Amino acid sequence: MPNAIVRSSYFSDTQELNLTVPLPLVVDSPSWDRDAPNPPFAARDAIDAANNSIATLDDLADKRQWQFDNACLFRSTVSDMPRIERWFWIVAYHDANAVELQRMAQLEVAVLMNGRVITPTLFPAQNNDEIQY
Repeated sequence: MPNAIVRSSYFSDTQELNLTVPLPLVVDSPSWDRDAPNPPFAARDAIDAANNSIATLDDLADKRQWQFDNACLFRSTVSDMPRIERWFWIVAYHDANAVELQRMAQLEVAVLMNGRVITPTLFPAQNNDEIQY
């Protein structure tokens, strides 16, 4: 069983952003009751929490203007505990200062159903062909 969900995105030709969402944190977050019409942490609250969080990330702000793209729900289950189903938000941004016809930096932030925000970290690019966009 993997102990984290990892997502990578393009930041520059020499760096990528890795978002690592530890499964224990996801499992410990509130569940979304199947009878409830909305998740325990609303979309607007998730977007606000993500916006506040990225405003404090100095290493990601240099010459970047992060513009909101979307917020989507991500479903997670644990293979050895199939009855445990948790949801969290992925809030996505792109660099509004990107130059036309060049790769655009993208940023994803996870927001758990308890409001906890998980931000990505910069890493040297491993192989740009393997980065998912």
